[in-house]
Amino acid sequence: MQKRLKKIGLALVAVGLSIALLLTGAIPVCEARPDEKVVKIAAQAVLSGAMADTGVPAYTGLFDCVKYTNDTGGLKFLNEKGDIDSVKLDCLWEDTRYEIPRSIQAAKRFRQAGAVVEFNISGSPYVCTPDVWINHVPVVDVSTVSPGTDIKPPWFFTSAPTWADLTALSVLWARDYWKDKHPQEERPMRFSVIVYDRPQLHSEVLDICSDVASLLGGLEYIGGEVVPVFGLIDSTTEWLRLASKKPDFVWVVSYGGCLVTLIKDYDRLDLREKGIEYIGSVYSIDEVILGIVRKSAEGCFVSRIMPTTWETDNPRIRFMHEMAKKYRGQDPEDVSSHYVTSWVYFSVIAEGIRLALEEVGYENLTPRAVRDGLASITDLDTGLVPPITMSDEWPHIFSCARTYQVQQGKQMPVTDWYEIKFVTPELFQYFR
Repeated sequence: MQKRLKKIGLALVAVGLSIALLLTGAIPVCEARPDEKVVKIAAQAVLSGAMADTGVPAYTGLFDCVKYTNDTGGLKFLNEKGDIDSVKLDCLWEDTRYEIPRSIQAAKRFRQAGAVVEFNISGSPYVCTPDVWINHVPVVDVSTVSPGTDIKPPWFFTSAPTWADLTALSVLWARDYWKDKHPQEERPMRFSVIVYDRPQLHSEVLDICSDVASLLGGLEYIGGEVVPVFGLIDSTTEWLRLASKKPDFVWVVSYGGCLVTLIKDYDRLDLREKGIEYIGSVYSIDEVILGIVRKSAEGCFVSRIMPTTWETDNPRIRFMHEMAKKYRGQDPEDVSSHYVTSWVYFSVIAEGIRLALEEVGYENLTPRAVRDGLASITDLDTGLVPPITMSDEWPHIFSCARTYQVQQGKQMPVTDWYEIKFVTPELFQYFR
């Protein structure tokens, strides 16, 4: 009962925040004194709507990282005299509800308020009016960048180049796993995809899956299905259409409430028993989803470029649990992997700002200087993922991934870190 009340309380907090935002506009998260140096960052929060189960822990994690940094003296850097200096971080945020029009308006307000960098999980900058961001405010985003959207030098710093790369990292592992399980089979592994209805996923997944299969080898793409971003209440038709083509694996790109429907229908139709394996896209199956679908997800695979909250052998994850306890009153079992994930993205943002401050100084700090700082990050050790290096030629955070499987209600790693096979250079002329 107590855990249920906590979940209800979190939902009420999200509703309350969204109502407050209707009245107040961009909300700052900072307790700096007037005489302190302050750098403004921005967050397109998703605290309400169908994606709030992902957005609430992700953005509260970011807010807590900012608060911890300020509580411990601010972001440290070497000033022009070679002395250690510091700035406080002021995090502006709005609840954009994962909606593109709200996202665009929020970006304009953040720019006018003086933010030097933006954190985003929606992918909005790459599907609609990217000029709102380009040459104005650099974006650190958990998604990918659409081919041809970014310019050189880049202003979007993303998890991976395109959704085609995230497709490849999942189906390539699935191919090798399937071959090990079926050594007698001489045919290619057959795979299908289910994607939510976003322009990126049509052009970067559905339209080029056959090319991905040909490039990687040992794969046969047999078709895909599209489901709504929001409001999916039954996916029986989509699953049965795919099942009739007899895929060995289905790669599922969906999040939030619609993912619940997809997983439950997959289980209800006994598709695993029929030889059809499930592998979810990065960030998809999480603690909230598992708490709802329960045994329906047992045995499902999911690709991850981040560790989970259960990997407490990692001291950085234990530290995030301590932060959640201090700032949110949460016990370790209540901490989401999305909360942990925020630490990596915050570390990237903070390092970009630090490098910019050391290059141009506080008085000359601009979004362009922070963009340059992000593009010069080298071997950043977050304690959670392999070291991060970015540049104008490679504005992407991750180079490695792992595969997890749901076992007894938890996501457990079934592989070590492996290098992602990036297919974008071969598939999209924009990057050549």
